[in-house]
Amino acid sequence: MAPAPFSTVRRFVEYEDYTLRLLGEKGFSTPEPLDIVEITPEREYLIAMEFFEDAVEISEAEVDDQIIDDGLQLIRKMWDAGVAHRDIKPGNLMVRPGELLLIDVAFFQVRPSPWRQAVDLGNMMLVLAVRTDPERVYQRALAYFTPDEL
Repeated sequence: MAPAPFSTVRRFVEYEDYTLRLLGEKGFSTPEPLDIVEITPEREYLIAMEFFEDAVEISEAEVDDQIIDDGLQLIRKMWDAGVAHRDIKPGNLMVRPGELLLIDVAFFQVRPSPWRQAVDLGNMMLVLAVRTDPERVYQRALAYFTPDEL
């Protein structure tokens, strides 16, 4: 079953604000939402959020074992919390020294299917493997996931 589209731009921005707050409460490294600004009523909104100083997109970062573990732990934590990001890709993963950060939670889903969660894991492993080595990522993933989950 496909997710229902948002009926208004306002609902979309409210949902992203809610999602960022929920993830923050659960200890995920996502930007803190600061405020919602109404530009044109019922048409244009802006969500102001924390800026990650000294962070770069993962495609421009050095990916070491700590970042690999952070990425795999992020997915494990999402599975354990019963949520999915639904858009894991290089543009949504930021790295600052020693820390992986997750952005763009607009497609976030509560109580996803196991298939949806597996897609998040597969996408994270692909992103990490492109920046390092597939076998290295797989071996490190075994610390967080069973071979059947992988």
